[in-house]
Amino acid sequence: MRAITFLDRPPAGDWHILDVMRKDDPGRPFRRGRPRNIWVALLIDCDPDAFCAGEAHLRAPSCFLDLGRHKTREDAWDFAEQCMATRH
Repeated sequence: MRAITFLDRPPAGDWHILDVMRKDDPGRPFRRGRPRNIWVALLIDCDPDAFCAGEAHLRAPSCFLDLGRHKTREDAWDFAEQCMATRH
């Protein structure tokens, strides 16, 4: 089992966004008023179409990119795309 890697900026190379999801915070118990607007993006180092079709190996390099606080999933996705576009 590989350790999960969380990064604060996109890695160098040909990485692609596979999904954007809420970041789980195991240090805080579930309670009312819990902030649920912290997002991360799952990045993979292979073609996403090949990965989803099963042509790429499931052990392709992957990492999570911390996106910070955003109101909606769409806002977080847009921010992740901007990060990937401006990383060079």
